[in-house]
Amino acid sequence: MGRENIISVIARERPEGLSKSYYYFVLNKLKELGLMKDNSINFKAVIPITDDYSHLRGILYITNERKLIYINLEERGNNRCRDCVVKESCLSAVKVISKETKIKLRRENLREAWEELIEEAWSKIVNPAVALNVSISQTDLLDVKADSK
Repeated sequence: MGRENIISVIARERPEGLSKSYYYFVLNKLKELGLMKDNSINFKAVIPITDDYSHLRGILYITNERKLIYINLEERGNNRCRDCVVKESCLSAVKVISKETKIKLRRENLREAWEELIEEAWSKIVNPAVALNVSISQTDLLDVKADSK
């Protein structure tokens, strides 16, 4: 599935050339992942991860005004902020996310500010959530006590 197709489905737009069946295939995959519910967005932020659970340098974010922001710093050729035609929008987007998430940015370079924002979001939101989701059964506790004797 192409990134553009996924973003379009999340934005509830069917791009020209994308068949109706493929649109619904992508929509169903997003529902399976819990990103869409009843054809509505069901997330505030998404940070893509790799197979080893490290995060990639990108974020998909829904602002309080229900605007979709997507940045992918993994793309090659995406490191010339100085010449970029969407630089002002990009600067505005990083500021909006920073303000809404209360993540303070210290970097003046736009690309470095995005990297800092994504890293802080990962640390602030994902790391605690992963730690909270670990379940320990009573048998695990018994095994630990038996091993310590």
